[in-house]
Amino acid sequence: MCRKYLPKYHPNLGTSLLKMAKLSWFMEHDKEAKEYIEDAKNVLQISHGADSPFFRENLVPLYSEIMLGTQFKNQLIT
Repeated sequence: MCRKYLPKYHPNLGTSLLKMAKLSWFMEHDKEAKEYIEDAKNVLQISHGADSPFFRENLVPLYSEIMLGTQFKNQLIT
């Protein structure tokens, strides 16, 4: 992936990870989606800032959806 070519906290890396998280979530690859969204959060907090509109409008809703969705699915399994 682009992690090989971009610096650790590059904005394009953060947005790419966010896209991968979204795609993984829609394809019901929950484990991968959770990993990608965590990585995207770490990068975008540095590159864009936690108070930026991009972070609040794009990452936060998807992060909440993935975390709550995986938690709910895990409760159904157990």
